[in-house]
Amino acid sequence: EERLREWQSKNVVRQIEWLWVSSKLNNRYVLFLQTVAANDKAGDLHTADEMLEELDIFWSWFSSLDVFNEGYFSDEKDAELLSGEALDSLTYVHSLASQLKVDGINTLKTVEPILLKAGDNTPKLQDVELALVPVVPAMIELQNAVMMLMRETMQVQETLYVNNAKRLRFAHYCIGAVVFMLFLAVWSYLLHQARSNRKLKSLNNKLQSLNDEKSRNVEKLDKLVHRDQSTGIWNRTGFQQQVEPMLLNGEEHGILFVDLDRFKVINNSVGQLGCDALIAESVEVLRKVSRETESECWLAHFDSSEFLIFLRDISSFEFEAFAHELNDQFQPLKFEFEGSKSEVTASVGAYHFKAKDKAMQQVIDSVDAAVGEAAQLGGGRLRFFNSNNALIKQRKADSKAMELIRHSLEKDLFTLYHQPIVKLTDDGYEPWSCELLIRMTDDNNNLVPPGEFLPAAERHGLMPLIDMWVCREAFRWLERNDVTGIGLHHLSINLSGLSISDDEFIEELIDLINSYKVNRDQVCFEVTESAALTGSAIQNLHMLNDMGITLSLDDFGSGFSSFGYLENLPVSQIKIDGAFVRDIDSSASHQEFVRAIAMVAKALGKSTVGEFVENEASMKMLAELGVDAAQGYHIAKPEPLPADMARFIDSEVA
Repeated sequence: EERLREWQSKNVVRQIEWLWVSSKLNNRYVLFLQTVAANDKAGDLHTADEMLEELDIFWSWFSSLDVFNEGYFSDEKDAELLSGEALDSLTYVHSLASQLKVDGINTLKTVEPILLKAGDNTPKLQDVELALVPVVPAMIELQNAVMMLMRETMQVQETLYVNNAKRLRFAHYCIGAVVFMLFLAVWSYLLHQARSNRKLKSLNNKLQSLNDEKSRNVEKLDKLVHRDQSTGIWNRTGFQQQVEPMLLNGEEHGILFVDLDRFKVINNSVGQLGCDALIAESVEVLRKVSRETESECWLAHFDSSEFLIFLRDISSFEFEAFAHELNDQFQPLKFEFEGSKSEVTASVGAYHFKAKDKAMQQVIDSVDAAVGEAAQLGGGRLRFFNSNNALIKQRKADSKAMELIRHSLEKDLFTLYHQPIVKLTDDGYEPWSCELLIRMTDDNNNLVPPGEFLPAAERHGLMPLIDMWVCREAFRWLERNDVTGIGLHHLSINLSGLSISDDEFIEELIDLINSYKVNRDQVCFEVTESAALTGSAIQNLHMLNDMGITLSLDDFGSGFSSFGYLENLPVSQIKIDGAFVRDIDSSASHQEFVRAIAMVAKALGKSTVGEFVENEASMKMLAELGVDAAQGYHIAKPEPLPADMARFIDSEVA
């Protein structure tokens, strides 16, 4: 009994400490879990950093559970003092504390990646809550087990007091000490609660501040996404978002497209700052005119020099008057920047329509076609959309073709065909070279005729993109195959006038040539007669010729038809326009013209090719007139370019 009293005297404080540790961890953890759950339902969010800070505290508290695993008895004999339920409770407390430490830290390890992954974004509180909940029962169980151990220890002590009245006073002291420690624990808990409440209030204030900042950021983001930053009016995205819902009703609306004429020339003259000033002044003019109508207006800066005005629920008469008034303001607009004065005109397209069953893109395409007609007629004028107008029909067709071209470039829907060019001999002909031709396939793998997309690509500046695709695919093929192995001199690749005159395109083309291991003498670029005579084109042709590339003048006779410049062009081959070859067997004038071309070319050391050979008589006539080679359906129609040389030999003309 004396040893038991000594043991209780030494360890009663430790039991109180256990109760304090378990109670502190339990209450703080449960409070934190309740806060997470409440915030999740209410939509009030913690930041990831604040959550991680709270978890750091729990990490140290779970680690402090080691206090339960320290030696509780002074030696093995002390363990004999406690028997029965008290000893079982002590063992149970040790096992609970050990397991809770492992489970608690593992839970924190599970939660921590969720918060770290969230970064500065809002953490997923539901995931955090689900991870924290499983540990709560174990903490409550540990607290209950500690209190049960204390109760059972006190029962042992009470039994001793009953058996030994002399020690009753000492027992009262011990109970008083325990009660006092419990009071301290409760007082500490209340103090901790008050501190937690203050911290929670501070946290709520921070959350409110974050929500306010979030609202401000959302507003700023909305302006960035939907407003033009230089003028403050709607941009393309914001305009479509505002106007599109109005197309669902049956009202009559009007839309105008304003495009400043010669904007690139103005940019070269006054620079970017001058263009910004011109845009700002144009917006003020548009605003001024818009204020004069009673209809609701939406004004947008659609592109660098393009503006849109949408008028809701307006009659055709009022709309026409508005369109003419707007057009008058720009015919011309007097603009002054840093002492430089100029007159700026604009092409204006107008479209009045009934909204029912109209799609946003359809409306924009229609008014875009109208402004395209105004620009094509010279600019500085107003045109109303008319679906029967030939120019507008072409504009709409071009718009569809350009969309198809961009889609094909993005999805790689183009493919290469080849058509043989044969050398004319006394016995007939033999393989000489072949021309690569581009074809487009739609999403269903159906061929799209070149006439449906190449003219539009020429008109709207997309040919350099198409030409670069052809060159890249041709070089890939030549890197795998040697055309001399099948008796050919080279592959012919067409370059448009836009491409051969574009210095940036030529730089990219030279980089492409240098990046592939191809024999440059197996590459022949064909350029049209009219494209080859511009200043930059001639310079670029000489640059390619210096690299060892063969050059061919295509469609000779369709353009300037002057022999004088042939001597100065770095071309080694002349392709005679098919218009002079198709009926050469029956047209004496065409025969003489072709004979003259062949004679001049031979004198200059250049070879000639006759295109569009459609019958045997035409081919024989070309040979008689001194033409070196021929190409046309009579010889072979274009076929897909095989991937390997063996298949190419099988398909090539023998």
